[in-house]
Amino acid sequence: MEAAIGMTPRMVLLAVGSVLAGVLYKDFGAKRLLIAGYALSTLACVLVIFLKPGWGYDGLLPVLILIGFGATLTVTTSGAAAVGSVHPSRTGLAGGLSFMAHLVCGAVGVAVATALMFSISAAALARELTAAGISLSLADQRTLTGTNPDSPEAKSVLSALSPEQSDKVSQILMDAFAAGLSSAFWCALIPAAIGLVLMFALDEAKLEAPKSG
Repeated sequence: MEAAIGMTPRMVLLAVGSVLAGVLYKDFGAKRLLIAGYALSTLACVLVIFLKPGWGYDGLLPVLILIGFGATLTVTTSGAAAVGSVHPSRTGLAGGLSFMAHLVCGAVGVAVATALMFSISAAALARELTAAGISLSLADQRTLTGTNPDSPEAKSVLSALSPEQSDKVSQILMDAFAAGLSSAFWCALIPAAIGLVLMFALDEAKLEAPKSG
């Protein structure tokens, strides 16, 4: 429940940003909005990569805001540009292909990033536990990976440790999570940065739809 509430600002901005992008499209054009969207997304990824475990939700909130606006500016604008750049008889096809491209690429990107985050977090957790001289079973390590110290799953594992070990493992867990999250966002940073470069090279005149008839 807390995680869902924490993501609320991003979801609100996705909804508001979609409407805002549509309003701004005629005034600023596709190229400027796409550059702004990719720039915000790139900045958000950089901030997450250098995010420190102790920053907590307050440190993550600006990232959620940037992602919310960045995603809506890129997705909404690219969809509108795709529809507006083809013959009126092909607008449905262009809109469908644009939507499917974002859907498929997003799903693949999330899957890859999640797998990378989990593997990096698990490796960092195991490495730091060994360095601290704390022995946990592989099952307990898997339970801890991807969770936070306040989750019921983590508390059940930490309760079997001494207070000193529990505090140490909690810190290790937060560091491991941050390492995994940072690595995962490289998967988003690279395409976002490439997109930003490509948008600067975009010839906006080619987005004009051919005249009907």
